[in-house]
Amino acid sequence: MNSTVNSSVNIVLMGPPGCGKGTQAVRIAAALGCAHLSTGDLLRAEITAGTPLGKAVASVVSAGALVPDDLVSELVLPRARAAAATTGYLLDGYPRSLPQARALLDSEIPPDRVFALDAPAPVLVERILRRARLEGRADDTPEVIEHRLRVFAESTRPVLDLFAERGLLCTVAATGPPDTVASSILDQLPRKDRLR
Repeated sequence: MNSTVNSSVNIVLMGPPGCGKGTQAVRIAAALGCAHLSTGDLLRAEITAGTPLGKAVASVVSAGALVPDDLVSELVLPRARAAAATTGYLLDGYPRSLPQARALLDSEIPPDRVFALDAPAPVLVERILRRARLEGRADDTPEVIEHRLRVFAESTRPVLDLFAERGLLCTVAATGPPDTVASSILDQLPRKDRLR
């Protein structure tokens, strides 16, 4: 990948656990010079800082439940607006539900493209198990992983369908080397947004 191009592009990156979304988010944001907004990182920062929003979501997050849609949108959308006004954004972990997707699409800063990283379930399970071994995550068992993948597929399918209806969705095979996957994403951006 070559030099950074600032073209103020707004991107959503979606994908199941183990697809390499975090790796790709960092690469693509750096290549385009846009702000990488990770919902998980933003939530953890609010909780650590003890903000009113952080206090409101701390117990939800610690229980492993999903943060309510309105609170997630309240967290992400102002930062996405600020980024869209300058460098553009790459959203990682938002939207995860139809209400969140509609909030983004109905805002003044809808995405230019939505990328869905795709890989077969056995590949995803193997990647997560390998990461669990490396990081000592005892709770990432094959059964738990398969449940997480099933929940992701069920909850995300309507969101992907909505983006497809709007002509925004691009599906990218996430089984190759990270540089190849990144190139596949960058190649599907409008020409003005590609690396030169």
